[in-house]
Amino acid sequence: MIKLNEYIGSIKRDIAEARLISDLKTLEIAQQFAQNEYLKHFSIPRFKTENIELTIPIAIGEMSIETEVYERINLSEFMKKTRDKLISLVNRRFTSAEVEIIDSIIKPEASKLDKSIKEDTPNNEVDTLLKTYSYDVLELLLESFRISVKEDEEVLAGELIAYLRDDIKPVKPTQPSIPKPKVIVESSQLKDVNPEHIIHVKMILNEEPMEWSFSEDEDGKVVSKLLPE
Repeated sequence: MIKLNEYIGSIKRDIAEARLISDLKTLEIAQQFAQNEYLKHFSIPRFKTENIELTIPIAIGEMSIETEVYERINLSEFMKKTRDKLISLVNRRFTSAEVEIIDSIIKPEASKLDKSIKEDTPNNEVDTLLKTYSYDVLELLLESFRISVKEDEEVLAGELIAYLRDDIKPVKPTQPSIPKPKVIVESSQLKDVNPEHIIHVKMILNEEPMEWSFSEDEDGKVVSKLLPE
């Protein structure tokens, strides 16, 4: 399934690309006419569409609600909090050189986590990514320094997850989330849909071609603008 707005947008894009292909062919014909002694006096054939009317059958598949948008992680602060909590969890003193090693363990994992969380990453996926991150940095720390802990590693990782979760903050939406429909458009799937549940979307597309217009400003510089033909 595809979002309705994306589907309609793709139709408009394809029509625009079709016009591009047509114009490129017109250019090719114009070059051929210019090289012919007789054809160069003929007008160049070029097609222009006044209106394109489409009737598109679709069926509503599901209604999706936009996921929360996440702020980027403050990496330096996030890494520091991870390091401090890890040291607290394993309950061991580390030299300054060892702390640098811990930072080198955390940095690539934190960067990977930051890149994995996009603006539209679902909440449950964020939790999964943070869980993987927490288990990985804890395991790498224990292996690198050959540390054995009395507590269950799962418990320690859980504490780290809970400690860091607030650092991955969703941005509060300025407007309430509006459900967006996902639609069935493939004919092979539409044939299995009850005809009463099929919606026919009617679209009329008007072509408004643009052309470059060139002029000089007060300083004598050439300024180009896209204007309607």
